[in-house]
Amino acid sequence: KTDTKTVTKAIKGMSSDALLEVAEITLAVVGSTYGPRGRTVALERAIGPTVITKDGITAAKALRFDEAQHQGIYEVLRGAAVATSSATGDGTTTTMILAASMLKEAVKLVESGWHQVDVAAAVRQIGVDVGRYLEDNSVEVDDPELLYSIASNAANGDVAAAYLTVDALKAAGAKGTVKLDVSKGVKSYVSSTKGFSVACRPLVAGILKDKRAVELKEVSVILCDYTLTTFDEVQGLIEDVAKFGETVILMAEGLTGQALEAVALNFHNGVPLYVISAPLFAYRMQEMLEDYRVVFDAHQVHSKFRGCPLHEGKISYGYADKVLIEARKTTFEVPEGVRDEKEFIERERTLETALEKAHMDLDREWIQDRISALSGSVVTINVGGQTELEMKELRDRLEDSIMATRKAIESGVSVGCGLAFAKCAYKLEGSSIYNNLIKALYEPMKKLLVGCTSHPSLIIERCLTEGLGYLPTTDEYVPYDELVYAGQVDPTEVLVKAIENAVSVVATLILVSATITN
Repeated sequence: KTDTKTVTKAIKGMSSDALLEVAEITLAVVGSTYGPRGRTVALERAIGPTVITKDGITAAKALRFDEAQHQGIYEVLRGAAVATSSATGDGTTTTMILAASMLKEAVKLVESGWHQVDVAAAVRQIGVDVGRYLEDNSVEVDDPELLYSIASNAANGDVAAAYLTVDALKAAGAKGTVKLDVSKGVKSYVSSTKGFSVACRPLVAGILKDKRAVELKEVSVILCDYTLTTFDEVQGLIEDVAKFGETVILMAEGLTGQALEAVALNFHNGVPLYVISAPLFAYRMQEMLEDYRVVFDAHQVHSKFRGCPLHEGKISYGYADKVLIEARKTTFEVPEGVRDEKEFIERERTLETALEKAHMDLDREWIQDRISALSGSVVTINVGGQTELEMKELRDRLEDSIMATRKAIESGVSVGCGLAFAKCAYKLEGSSIYNNLIKALYEPMKKLLVGCTSHPSLIIERCLTEGLGYLPTTDEYVPYDELVYAGQVDPTEVLVKAIENAVSVVATLILVSATITN
């Protein structure tokens, strides 16, 4: 008899049947959304209406297993898909299919007598070889129509979303920022304003709460190039913000000790003081803060080293029209009329001169990024729809489309329709274990060909032996080289990340001997 809650831990040997069952259900549910012929999945919610989606990551997050061991296995598989989506904005379903199909092949090899360590080593080697093969055969994107095709593929075939994506990226330029917002009507459209994004994260827990981002309007901005540690350093600022009630963002090197405690306590009590980190460190941080001072039209950057700390003298405020704070970056929108044009032009000329004198590629890249931030723009895709459900689903597709299209511009593209992975499986050879495992790379193409007039295996064989491509939407063969120009492509970086993350989790799972669950 006890008054305390007892936690029972269940220790269970890792079952091959559990691995196979999770892999097969994953392929059936998440894999069903794959490609232009993919189907939707209905997701029941505890509160609110049922969600119907064709988005692979949404279906993957909703899938649950009753048994703890099955759920543990699945969460590891799902982690690979989430990692791919976070890095590239696409490739979720591809990663899940690769991981699940390769896990099935790995389990079969272990059951037939091969040692788990040898199987795991072969899995990792496949990841290295396939990644290298894809990068070596990548094609640069120089055709506008190809961009629309990439954007459309990432948006699950939504042509309207593809045009919004490409138009927004063109308006933003190479270094510009594209963000999503709610439209004032049912139509979706693109708008633009001056601004930039920077790698600044929140320094106070609870700023984001459970949200992905916090948007602020009509914000005063303070710049500080050192770490705030004592209460005295922030007391005056907190009192001013509490008195006047205006939203203030403080960009500082750091926030610790009594200063952090005071800011956090007052923030949670309703004082609208948001503290975010300054980018980079030391000299580079100071230079970038000077750039932002010009953009926000602040009088000075507060600095202990220059004799103008935050708690002494008058606080220098800049201004931003809108600010979007996210977990890893912050986006500022600043109207052109805010800045001092003469000072702005002088700063731009100084940076251009520094760019000409820079000898190291790293320095040149850093200065170029600063020039882009000064003269850049923030492009907004305003997402509309008849219902909230429609808007959310379109927003998900646009997020994937924007990131995947950007990755295609940066890293090039590979042939789509699963043929890139099938080509790898056909070309690469190794040990007996290696050759059995690499057959899993045919699975993405098989999933895409479900419902075509011929059997998927026959189509794949003909494509590989005769050097052809195949268009599943029209059920016709085309020359392999024309597949890229027909728009059947995937960003190379998406495919590389998909195989890297898939082999990582498979190599991990195949070595697990037991699970311990509460």
